[in-house]
Amino acid sequence: LQSKNTRAGIFPNNPSIGDTFTQTVYISIEDTYTVLDVYSSLVGSGVPAAYATLAAAAVFAFASDFSNPGSAGIEVTIEYYYGYDNDGEIRWNYRRVWCDFYA
Repeated sequence: LQSKNTRAGIFPNNPSIGDTFTQTVYISIEDTYTVLDVYSSLVGSGVPAAYATLAAAAVFAFASDFSNPGSAGIEVTIEYYYGYDNDGEIRWNYRRVWCDFYA
């Protein structure tokens, strides 16, 4: 079986149930002024739009809640899991997102 999301081009070919995939994106601090800015940066870096919608809110909240003077931007790490989704289909599923500032 092949994931529908594999068409996005970022996921490994021929995954097995239980596989994980981690994607790291660096977003300039100037691109975190709005959720739409963050979303556009994520999609522009290859994050599938459906997952970017979810991650953008988390990244924007992180950027808004924490400040780190002198940082160049935010490092966003997104973890995906290959397995069954809520509809019983096998695909790559968005799992978690981590954010940190980078210099």
